[in-house]
Formats: sequence, C-alpha cells, structure tokens
Amino acid sequence: LVFAKRFFLFAALWLGAGLATSEYRRRLMLGAIMLGATGISLLSAWRVYRQMGTLFGDRLAHVSNPMTSGAILMLVVLLALGLLLNRATGARARVVIGVALAPVALALMMTMTRSALLGLAAGVGLMLLISHRRWLLGFVALLVLLAAGIALFGEDVLSARAWSRLDPDYIISGKNTVTRLEMWRVGWNMVQAEPITGVGDCDLQDLAPPYYGQWKPEPFGHLHSNLVHLAVIWGIPGFVLAMLFIGNQPRLLWKRWRRQLGGHDTPSPWHSG
Repeated sequence: LVFAKRFFLFAALWLGAGLATSEYRRRLMLGAIMLGATGISLLSAWRVYRQMGTLFGDRLAHVSNPMTSGAILMLVVLLALGLLLNRATGARARVVIGVALAPVALALMMTMTRSALLGLAAGVGLMLLISHRRWLLGFVALLVLLAAGIALFGEDVLSARAWSRLDPDYIISGKNTVTRLEMWRVGWNMVQAEPITGVGDCDLQDLAPPYYGQWKPEPFGHLHSNLVHLAVIWGIPGFVLAMLFIGNQPRLLWKRWRRQLGGHDTPSPWHSG
C-alpha cells in the first residue's frame, strides 16, 4: 500500500500527457516545463557555486539526488533539442527555447551522471539520424574527439570531482564498478528466488543483505540498474511486460514519423517537435 503511490504518479503522468490535445496547450505545457527547469537549474547552480566556489566542485543534486536529477534534466534537454531541430519551429521560438535550454544543460553537466550524459548523446544521435542525417557524422566525430580529449587531458583541465567520474582507469577497476557488478549478481540471485511474482515494489534495503553473504554493500535500497531492479521487484512476467511497453515506444514514434509530422509543411510544429 505504501508503494502504491507510484501508481498514482504514473496515472498523473498519463493524465498530463492527455491534456496536450492542441498546439496552444502543447506550447503552454512546454513553457511551464522550461520555465520550471530553467528556474531550478539557475538556483541549484548558484547554490553549488556559493558553497564550493566552483560549478563542478561537487555533483549537483537538483531534485532529489544526482542520478534522478540527471535523468529528469536529460529528458528536458532532449525535449528542447528536439524542438530546436524540428524544421517547423519558428525563429522566435528557437531563440526562447535556446536561451532557456542553456542553464538546464549546464545543470545536467553539473550532475556528473554518466548514464544521463550517455543517454543525451544517444538521444541527440537518434534525432539527427531522423531529421538531419548530414549532421550525424559531424556529431559522432565530435563525440570521438571529446572522448579522446577527456582521456588525454581530462586530469589536467577538469576539477578533481569531475575527473573522478570520468577517469577510465577508475571506471573500469574502481569501487563503483565492483560494487555495481556485485549488485547485479545479487539481483540475479533474487530473481531466481522469486521468478514469478518478484519481491514486490518495495525498498530492497532489508531484503537484499542476506543475498550478499559476507560482502556488505553500501546501504542502497536499489540495484543500480533499472532492468535488474524491474526483474527483481516484478518477476520475469513483469519484466517482460515492462520491456514490451518500452519497446513499443520506438514503434509508435516510427509510425508518427512516417506520417511526416517532422516535415517543413506540418500544420502542427509543436506536436511534431
């Protein structure tokens, strides 16, 4: 019953999405999202700078923690970039969205959440593949150069906190990687113990420790992987259901793209964006 609140959160998301039935409403909803994201990004960045004297002295928590914040900010940044890349978006709208996007993108970088940054790169690449294929090669080349530059010069130009998140040697053999691999092993053992129903949608803080044996993890109530965690709490049937739901999203988007909603002459630029 305690965790049934997640259902009401998801229901609210569906109801909110259902309000986007006209161009006016879509523009209004986008304005609310960007205004809120820009405001909280500026406030959070200022707080970090005031406390640390630098923007990248520590990971920006923003909403609840760096991981959740990074995920939410990634979604907002991709939404804004999608509208900027949409050929039907007007010039004035592009300027407003671009200005609002800058502090949100900065806040995303300040979370130093690697999965969100990888998701951002994948999302931009996919949008370019769909709408601006000539730009895709340049984007990939930029990513390669950026990765090489970080590997070669990152320790000299990045803050100590930022470099600790990107250092290849630390990522491969560091405590974070070892811990997560062990968490995923434990998750597989929990799936084997409850393969049909899972352990239920609950905090794993009290359930997971017996599966670790002598090795004790940091006090995490999650398994550092959405896929592993879904299989543990929902069981294999629930995991398959979630994967069908997630996998259906590209199919729906592809159907909409084939209707040429992203073309120059679309009558609904906010919808296609």
